[in-house]
Amino acid sequence: MIFISQGGRCGNQLFNYAFMRRLQNYYPNEKVVFDFSDVVLKSTEKSCGQYWEDSLKYFNTIPYETITYGDNIISKYGSFKQNISFLVWKFANKFVKNNLSAKSIKFQERLYYYLSKFGIYYLNNGYSKFQISGAKNKFIYGTYEDIRWFDDIREKLLIEFTPKAPVLDTNIELYNKIISSNSICISLRRWDLDVQNNTGLKARKICDENYYSQAINYMKSKVDNPVFVVFSDDVEWGKNIVKKAAGNETIISESGQDNVAEKLRLMYSCKHFILANSTFCWWAQYLCKNDSKIVVSPNCWLKIKNYSHPLISNEWVLLKT
Repeated sequence: MIFISQGGRCGNQLFNYAFMRRLQNYYPNEKVVFDFSDVVLKSTEKSCGQYWEDSLKYFNTIPYETITYGDNIISKYGSFKQNISFLVWKFANKFVKNNLSAKSIKFQERLYYYLSKFGIYYLNNGYSKFQISGAKNKFIYGTYEDIRWFDDIREKLLIEFTPKAPVLDTNIELYNKIISSNSICISLRRWDLDVQNNTGLKARKICDENYYSQAINYMKSKVDNPVFVVFSDDVEWGKNIVKKAAGNETIISESGQDNVAEKLRLMYSCKHFILANSTFCWWAQYLCKNDSKIVVSPNCWLKIKNYSHPLISNEWVLLKT
């Protein structure tokens, strides 16, 4: 079996699923089991925000099982060698002071390659080759926020990340407007709604009104008759920011009441994108099938010295923040 530990919301869950599907090239007959223990725990904490759930259930994924074990799944389902290897990983990481430094990422990549021999695929930062394991059970931990993990199976993901349900009746008019116009998906995230740690909040509050003003003006100079489509965890707040910069251009928005799959479909159906520093909107532009799409993004996704986020593409228009 392949066990995948899920610790985030929809955007993060899609990354882990994508890596799992890539790994299945080598283990095609393995049953897939997602552990949602951390997600269930965070769903009970008001400070964590909304959408803590099994988001994969809304998409055309391959069949999978779920568990909420509530502890390290290796301790229950892993072999003796895997448990020892996992203890080595925990011990080694005690000496990592800054897990986003270049030196630390290189160390994590080497450790990842070693652990993969035993069927443990654990990496929070970086990208590495891995070994094919003969272990009975395999375990996936981490974030896998790097396109190199799965871009060679993009066509497969385009199908599997399609929502199971058709467009909601309440969204037909919005959806038709999106697909029939020069629609620009503009994502605005209020990090203060779900990040309570001051250090974490400071590192993530990047996309201010000046960024959106620059991004909107750039799109206005490149796209004829643009239609700005607002997506946000606080829709009214987002619309107010967009209105200041968009002027007389057409502005429409999501309702803010849809499940994550419906919301993602509306987003990736747009022609162009103004991103926030968010994995969810990253998936929207990745799943978009418009080959001539324009993607505007902040040049920094985390305010951490000497760190460049691997999701930022050189093919995008990057604005200094």
